[in-house]
Amino acid sequence: MTDNNKIQALKHKIEEVEAEATVERSRAAMRLEELKQLYEEKILKERELLEKNLGSLEEECSYLKRENKLLQQRHTLLLDAFKNVRNETFEEYISIVANKAAQSQIKAICEEAEARAKVLQKQCKELQEKNASLEEIMIAFKDTVSAKQEEIGDLEDCVNTLNVDIKKSSTKIRNLEAEKDEISKELKKSKESWSSYKNEVKKAQSRYDNETEDLINKLDDLEQKHKELKGDLEKAKEREAAQQRIMQERVSRSVQPHGNQEEGSSSVVFSPLPLMESVQKLRVKAGGCGSRYGLDINSHNVMAVVHDYYSVYLYSEETTVEEKLCTCSYVINCLVWNKEGDLLAIGGRHNGNTNKTIKVWDIPNRKVTKRLKI
Repeated sequence: MTDNNKIQALKHKIEEVEAEATVERSRAAMRLEELKQLYEEKILKERELLEKNLGSLEEECSYLKRENKLLQQRHTLLLDAFKNVRNETFEEYISIVANKAAQSQIKAICEEAEARAKVLQKQCKELQEKNASLEEIMIAFKDTVSAKQEEIGDLEDCVNTLNVDIKKSSTKIRNLEAEKDEISKELKKSKESWSSYKNEVKKAQSRYDNETEDLINKLDDLEQKHKELKGDLEKAKEREAAQQRIMQERVSRSVQPHGNQEEGSSSVVFSPLPLMESVQKLRVKAGGCGSRYGLDINSHNVMAVVHDYYSVYLYSEETTVEEKLCTCSYVINCLVWNKEGDLLAIGGRHNGNTNKTIKVWDIPNRKVTKRLKI
């Protein structure tokens, strides 16, 4: 009875060990299946992410091309200001930012792939250690059975059964190793695809660098043309300014008084006055004028002044030459030069005749050009 109890106890232990081994095998198979599914999902996600990143890079390249075309029009205005603020050109700044973004993105993807590979290797190593522990347990069990063979001959069938189970487990282990090899092959393929993607990224970067260099050369040409046009514009402005100075000198000479006329000279002596607004607001009494607007000075320092209520005299502060311009048939109230200093408006009391209220004199030609009504 004791031997039978021992045999039953051993059988019970064998069944428990076999059940535990079966559970561990099923768990290992489930874990491997889950890992395989997770790895496939990660591979698909990585491929989708890589395709998405490639598409975004292509969109960025096209966007940069459009922006470069627009920036060519604004480059001439923004280049100096941007260079003064950043101490570098706009193209250098853009290329540095784009290179940093691409390099950081590539580096992050490489680090993520390496981390995932390390995790998979660690999990495979843990599974191998568990399989090794199971093999050690089976070897110890074989030693125990062989030691008890002399006393328990009936346990040989059970031992044979266990050997069959061990062979099955070995077959499963070989299958797991085959799956592991397949996973390694897929990992190798993913690494190859990753290397091809890196090569494509390098090619795209080289194309971008070439296009950027072409754009920089074009911008340099445009800048040179801009400098040439700027020089031509400055020369044209100088010619225009010279012509304007010549015209001003001609107008200035033409509006200067021609000289005193013996029969038309006034009895007063004109003295130089500063060209100020307050001068025009003074009440002028050059032989008689009851209006505070009885004189005005033009841009050529020629003063028009009323004398004896009816006569208008021109006086140059530069040459101190006096000239009688005209004598009106009405009392003069005001004199006004135009901005260019070549037209003089004479206004006075109409005395019932509105056609003779205001006269506009062309001073260079010494004639009346307009008669204005009020």
